[in-house]
Parts: sequence; C-alpha cells; structure tokens
Amino acid sequence: MHSAPGSIPAKSPRVLVQEGLRLQQSGNVRDAEYCYLRALDLDGACFDALQLLGVLRFRTGDAVAGIELMERALALRPGHTPTLNNLGNALRSARRLNEALCAYREAAARSAPPNALILRNLGSVLLELGDLEEAHAQLLAALPLAPRDATLWCWFGHLQRARERFEEAAEAYRRALALEPNLIQALQGLGMALTELARPHEALEVYSQALALDPQFLVVAALRADLRLGVADWSGWDEDCATLIAAKPGAGHGVDPLRICYFTDEPQVLRDYADAHADYATSGAPPLHIAARPQRRATRIRIAYLSADIREHPAGRLLAPVIETHERADFEIRVYALGDLPQDPVRQRIARACEHFISLQNPSDRELAEMLLSDEIDVLIDLMGHTVGSRPRVLAAHPAPAQVSWLGYPSTLGGRLVDYFVADAVTVPPGAEWQFTEHLIRLPHCFMPGAAATIAATPKPREDYGLPPDAVVLCSFNHARKLNPSVFAIWLQVLRDIPNTVLWLSAPEYPGVAERLRANTQVAGIAPERIHFAPRLQRSEDHLARYAVTDLALDTFPYGSHSTALDAIGQGCPLIALAGRSFASRVSASLLAAAGTPELIASDPEHYRRLIAELACAPERRAELRARLETSRGTCTLFDTLGFVRALESAYRAVHERNRLGLGAAHLSIADPI
Repeated sequence: MHSAPGSIPAKSPRVLVQEGLRLQQSGNVRDAEYCYLRALDLDGACFDALQLLGVLRFRTGDAVAGIELMERALALRPGHTPTLNNLGNALRSARRLNEALCAYREAAARSAPPNALILRNLGSVLLELGDLEEAHAQLLAALPLAPRDATLWCWFGHLQRARERFEEAAEAYRRALALEPNLIQALQGLGMALTELARPHEALEVYSQALALDPQFLVVAALRADLRLGVADWSGWDEDCATLIAAKPGAGHGVDPLRICYFTDEPQVLRDYADAHADYATSGAPPLHIAARPQRRATRIRIAYLSADIREHPAGRLLAPVIETHERADFEIRVYALGDLPQDPVRQRIARACEHFISLQNPSDRELAEMLLSDEIDVLIDLMGHTVGSRPRVLAAHPAPAQVSWLGYPSTLGGRLVDYFVADAVTVPPGAEWQFTEHLIRLPHCFMPGAAATIAATPKPREDYGLPPDAVVLCSFNHARKLNPSVFAIWLQVLRDIPNTVLWLSAPEYPGVAERLRANTQVAGIAPERIHFAPRLQRSEDHLARYAVTDLALDTFPYGSHSTALDAIGQGCPLIALAGRSFASRVSASLLAAAGTPELIASDPEHYRRLIAELACAPERRAELRARLETSRGTCTLFDTLGFVRALESAYRAVHERNRLGLGAAHLSIADPI
C-alpha cells in the first residue's frame, strides 16, 4: 500500500484517477501521483491510472519508469492513440529514437482524422533520423491542420535547412517566432540559416537574443562563438573560450565537436564533446540485422571509402592519388560519394580510378547503412567524422565489421562509432592514446599523403599581387575562422619588431573582416597597409604560385594548418608550425617532420614567435630551407605516394585479419614498407 501525503479518503479507482488528473492539471504533482498509485493498489489493470502515471513520471524526469507504465497500459488497450503518442515522446526523451518512430507511426496510422500533433512528432523524429523525404511529407501534412503551431513551423525550418533551402528555412523560423517570439530553438535555427545565407551580423544578433533568454544554451553559445571567429569579432574571445571549455556537454546538446577545435587544444574537452555527440548519434542508429554476419569468402579485401567531399575539396584531392595507387590484386576499392555534386575533375578522377563508384544524392541513414551491409564491406573508411554531410548514425549502426576514421576529421569521433583512427607518432605521440575512443593505427611517417600537391603555375612579380617588392612576406592562407587574437598578436609583434615584414592573408569570406583585421593592426601601432589580402582564385595552380613569392608561411593555433600546410611545404615555402596537445594542432608538425624539417616546429607560443622572427631576419637560411624542401619532393617520405599507400594497405590487412580471426580491435603500429 502507498501512504497518502494528506488525508484523501478512500475512493474507487475511477474517482481516484479523476482526482489525480485534476491535481496534476493544477500543478500538484505529488498528490496526483498518490491518487494514481492508490488507484493501481485497488486495480493493477486500471488503464487510465497506468497511462496517466506514465505521462507524469516521464514529464517529471523519469522516462524509464514512464515508458514501462505506458507499455503496461498499451498491453490493455493496444491501439490507444494518445498513449502511443505519449510513449513516443518518452522514448524520444530516452534517446530511443527508432522505437519512438514506431510508436508515432502506429499513432498516426490509428488517427482518424489526421492529428497535427502526431504528424509533427512523426515528421520531426524522421528528420532527427535523417529521413528527409518522409519527414517533409509528414510535416507538410501537419501544417494546414495547425498553421498557428510555432513548434511545427520551427521543425519545418529545421527540415528546410537540412534540405539546404535556407531562404525557406529562414521564413519558416520567422513564422514560428511571429507566433512565439521567445521560442529559442527557432532563434537558433534562424541564426544558422542566416549564416548559410552569408548574413553573419544578422545571425549574431539572433544568437544574442537567444542567449539573453537562456545564457546557458550551449549550442547557441558555440554557434555564436564560432561565427564571431568567422567575422574576426574577437571581443568575446576569452569569454567564449571559458564557456566552451567549462561546459559539460550531454547527449543531444547539439554542439558540433569540430567547432571546439578552434577554441582549445585540451584533449579531454574535445573528447567530452565528441562522446556526447556520438551518444546522440548512437541513439538514432538505424537497426541492422548483423548478429550473424557471415564471413565473406573472397581473395581480395573489399575496401569502401565513404565521403560527401568527393569533389574539388582537400579530402577529394588527397584521396585521388591513393585510390589510383591501390594494389588491385589484393584490394577491391569502392567509393560511396554522397551529395548532389558536380562532375569536377577531382570527382571524375576518383570515379575512373576505383572499381565501383557509387554516387548517392541523399539516401536516408537506414538506406545507406543497409546498402553498405548488403555490399559486404570488409573495411569501411569514413572520411568525414563530424564534418558537413557526415553520417555518424550510419557509423553507429556498424554496417561493416571493421570501421576506420581517416583523413577528413582531426579528432576522436567519440563513443564507438568506428573501431580505428589513422594517425602517426607526431599527431598522437606515445602516451596520448587516451585522447581517442578509437584504437589507433599509427602509420610509419605521416597520416596524410602528400601526393596531392599540385604543380603551381608560373608566379607573377610581387607587384602584380599587390606586395612590396623588397619586403619579407609572411603568409597564412587559412580561412579567417582559424585566426584568433592570441595568434594574431604574435604575428603583429613580429611586424612591430621587424619593420620590413608584411602579412599576406586569404581574402575573408564575409565583408568587413579585412577592415576589422586592419583596425586591430592599427590599434597595435602598425600601419594597416602592411596587411595584404589574397583574393580567391578559380585555379588551384594559380593560388599555389603565390608561395613562390612568399618568404614564410605561418601556422594557426589551436586549429593548425592542414591541407594549407601541405600546399606551402609542397611548393617549397618554409612553414613555422606550433604543435599543441590535440591532433588538430599537430598536423602541420607531422607534415614538417615527414618533409625532413622538424626544426620548424615550435613547442610553445614564445618559441613560435622566436622562430618566425629569426627566419624573417635570415634570408640565407630561408633560401637553404626552400632548397631542401624543393629537393625533398623526390626523396622525403611525405611525397612518397607508393610507400604511403603500401603502409595504408598494411593497416587494412592487419585490421581485416584481426576481424577474420575474431579478435577485437587493438592499437596498431605499421612498419615502414620495404
């Protein structure tokens, strides 16, 4: 028996349920709970008591107990639509998305006439699970039924943004906010849509509105901090760093882990964000029937590369020579190219080089996972991690017996999305294995192939680039998002100490950024004319020609130069790197070590500043370094495509063999191929 918190006389189960519902609606949850429990003491099969107590438990934070109670209720009345909908809500709260989908589907099927709330719930969970086509159908069906439902318009905005229809998304969010001005999720979505529409200052205003409503809203804090970097608004840099580093992200927090790499090189912080993101992805993983996955009998190992960047993109350019060099006698190579992308030269090159090129415009997570499973992949190589277009829910479903993260993402994916992460002894030094949830594959030299370095066009005279002919030119052709006040202050100190130096940066994506950077330069007592900007060029070979008239390339921190560093080294331009604690901050150091110039790696900010200043004043040493780098193109391990691919294939063989023998994943160190 359950003891009463107050003096409620004994009544029938029906009367107790009615009394409990009245108390619950008035906010007296404690006494309402007692009434439902007392009704169940009198009649353990009281449907209303079970389902109402289940909803109460779910809404007061105990989703597990709520689910159990509602399932007991549905065993008594299997088709009760409100309870099916509430069960879906509770399952969703518990991150059991596929089960929630089943509950909503059944509720929708039994609703006559159609119910807008159920259609909204069904459409929104389909969107969370990545099924954009059916989500669109369900949400579109709900809108005429509930045109004043702000939450419905917000979800429709999320859908349009996922479909990359950003104007329509912004309009949907505005409709939501017109109905409910303080709907913080609509403010978040509107800010994201405005960012995609290249209207960053409007987006920043919207994010600030959201944070005024809820200063602890972590995802908006991260979005605003990230966008501030993109427009070189460093007014809140220290506060943004402190907020993001101190946060304790949980599953469903919505923060893209990649964004955090721009603010800190603290490995535990990066892993915490990745784990939370992976937990969320795992909750929505499509269920696959893989318990009795048969061993595929074949002489060749079937390798699958998965990417949304099979195009003119750093990942695509780096992948192409690897695909072309694979040993076909031992490996069957398949490339799964996601997205509706143009047939540019990089995509065509990869398509010609692999045996099976599978172009997929927009498959749902379930469709993609089932395709990979049915294709009997031996080793799946994910080239995306948590970047744009990535499919972490597909990875969480484990459609392949061995899954590897390589090249496209500079940090742990978190959780158990993949089994292995490809690195080297510089990007992840011995003892740093704890930074990754994956087991490490350490290649013998560098994890990144250098063969993609394009031959540059003939350089123009400095004057044609707008540069002074006799200055020492320091360049950083990274996007503005990688710049921050800490690293920029070091560069300005060098400019201040060495008057004949100039800084050459990439033309920013957003208007006003160049002016802001020059204003910071002037505040530091340096003529703003010493900052130059290189416009974006159509041909990569024309861009690479700029390195011939550059004296030194400068690394960024904490998110260092990656393909940009390879561009500089490949063109013989000495690069000064600052190696931190994270993978993202150590890629340039790995490239320099493999190129045979480890003396260009700085261990701390002061060492970094000193190296830049010393080389800026030493033209003979710069010339010697340039000559070494140009000569090393034919001798160093960084540009040894064949050796790199053979080492990568050794890793694939080792992974496949462990799986064939029924062994678990383990850290692997790959020997230098003979």
